[in-house]
Order: sequence, then structure tokens, then C-alpha cells
Amino acid sequence: MTDPVTDEELPPIAPVESIAKPIAKPPRPSTKPAGSKPGESPAAESAPVIKERRLDGEGRPYITLAQLMKREHIVESGGQAKHFVRSTAILVNGEAENRPGRKLHDDDVVEVEGQRLIVRVTQE
Repeated sequence: MTDPVTDEELPPIAPVESIAKPIAKPPRPSTKPAGSKPGESPAAESAPVIKERRLDGEGRPYITLAQLMKREHIVESGGQAKHFVRSTAILVNGEAENRPGRKLHDDDVVEVEGQRLIVRVTQE
């Protein structure tokens, strides 16, 4: 049988605080353009800001039916827009539509709740 070990024979145990080290978060990438000065806003540059517009498979700009419902303040949020489109009688170019992702292009006519909307998708 082995002899019991006494406290004097054991190595000292390090306190938990010295073992646990805080995990450093990696630095976030800068959103400022290279060469900008601290405190200078990105809008101070002379280059124009070009907004990208979604294009369909034929290269035409579009907006979805749910986005149109939000933009026209018929609903308040994207989730409400999806539910609204699926549960409401909506006509697009005279045909019933219940797909929130339906792509709408220039001159499409949307009829909803007695309103008639003519779609204008402008490229900026």
C-alpha cells in the first residue's frame, strides 16, 4: 500500500487569476479609405458615391413587391410586408400576385387595397 501524500510534498497550485488570461479581440478593419486622416469623415473625399442597384438576369433594375409595400408605407417592416403580400389580394399588371419576392420593373402597375401604384425604378 502507498503512503498518503502530505500537503508539503505537493507543488503549489497557481491561483485562478494568474491562469485565466483575457482573450484579446482582433482589431476591426477600418472602414475609412487608405490615407485618410484621423477624425476626417469618409464623405470629405472628392470621389462621387455610387449606389449599387440590384439588377435582374436581363440587367434591368428592379424592386421586390415586399420592398414596394414598405417604401409606400403600406406596412412598417419587412416581416409585415412578407405576411401582407402573402395574405392580401394584390394585382400586378392585372394578375393576382402573392409572392413577396416578385421583381417589379419600370411601368409595372400594382393594385393593392384600392390604390394603384405605377412602379418607377430609378438608377442612382
